Amino acid sequence: MKLLNWKIITIIGCVSLLSLAGCVNADPNKPSGTEDKKEAESNTDSDSGDAELEAALAAVEDYNPEDYVELTDYKGLEVNVYVSDDDVDSAIMTLLSQNTTVEQIKEGTVKEGDTVNIKFVGKMNGVEFDGGTADSYDLEIGSHSFIDGFEDGLIGMSVGDTKTLNLKFPDPYQTNPDYSGKPVDFDVTINYINGKTIVPEYNDEFVKTYTNGEYTSAEEYKKVIKEQLIEDKRTSGQEAAFNTVLSTTKVNDAPEFLVNIMKLRLDASYRQMAASNGFSDFNEFLSSKWEITEEQYNEELVNKANIYVQQKLVTEAIAKKENIEVTDEEYKESLDQYMKNLNLSTEEEFNDYIVKNFRSEPKSIIRDALITEKVMQFVKDNTVEIDTPPTPAPSESADSDTDDGTSDDALKGGKATVDDKSSESDNEEVTADKDQPDKGD
Repeated sequence: MKLLNWKIITIIGCVSLLSLAGCVNADPNKPSGTEDKKEAESNTDSDSGDAELEAALAAVEDYNPEDYVELTDYKGLEVNVYVSDDDVDSAIMTLLSQNTTVEQIKEGTVKEGDTVNIKFVGKMNGVEFDGGTADSYDLEIGSHSFIDGFEDGLIGMSVGDTKTLNLKFPDPYQTNPDYSGKPVDFDVTINYINGKTIVPEYNDEFVKTYTNGEYTSAEEYKKVIKEQLIEDKRTSGQEAAFNTVLSTTKVNDAPEFLVNIMKLRLDASYRQMAASNGFSDFNEFLSSKWEITEEQYNEELVNKANIYVQQKLVTEAIAKKENIEVTDEEYKESLDQYMKNLNLSTEEEFNDYIVKNFRSEPKSIIRDALITEKVMQFVKDNTVEIDTPPTPAPSESADSDTDDGTSDDALKGGKATVDDKSSESDNEEVTADKDQPDKGD
């Protein structure tokens, strides 16, 4: 069976990384990996009604993340911000292609295959209706974008002509069932016929227009483009550095109680996803949207829970070694933001919401997200920036990978090198993406 590419899911639309928020901790100041079983049991309302969650929390034991993690180099990772002249030229070409114009042909007649710019007013029983009017609309004749008879009715019209088309909506009309089979009149004017696409020239005039006068020199703006490309490589390279740490750090068997907690959290999140997509039957969601069986789902749920707990342990181990903690002020600020995003008034309402919808201990959601952010920023801040042309890709016949799948070029002078195109590993990149999984084989 193909490994499902499930991305990390955010609980609410803010910076929380759910995949790394799996442990229980009542005290936001308490160092990572020192969870206390008694605290875990007391952090979730005993009347929550979720016996499985309460049992999972009751099974929590004290643990030290460093007992499970063999930390590799997480400081001093090299981030290559090299930008070539070709990169800059390519960016300029992209910019120009995004600012093309279309030649407006103001004479001639409309024929099949033309793209015409039209003005039209739709009326039913002499009254204009919503969605039936536009002053400037590009329509390809023959694309069947409009109801039957509309596009054919424009063939042979001259630019500037106005014509009334007496038509009927199809029956049924799925776009708006109320219109099904009803007569409709469209007064259509041909504004112009679209000609060839005009790509602007990169010069001082273009730069001045594009930047609204902020820059007036093409050469000056070329330097701005290069600096932006460098910044993009810096940002993506630093993010890749953190993902490299997560994916290359060896983690021994994760504690079962953490995996069980994570399974509940992930499962609740996926079921929320199904409900938000209009599915009351989760198995129907699995089969129709993700095209997997319940058995495949359960198997991958365990796999992903293990992966995310391993990532959590790596993050906690770094936090403990570097004395990275969450202050009361940071915790309160984050809690307030969560409640604002969820339109909740009190911490009790937030706790109830998290337990009910995500089967999680509420404080861990906030605290672990903050720890993850801090560790991620620590790794980013401790990268080493280099400006070196990349090594040419090896030929297909060359055996360029080591046994563990790491490129031979990934290590220079004993330090891992990360560029902005870090390869994916079995561990998903830490993003807040909501993509559906790949299909199971």
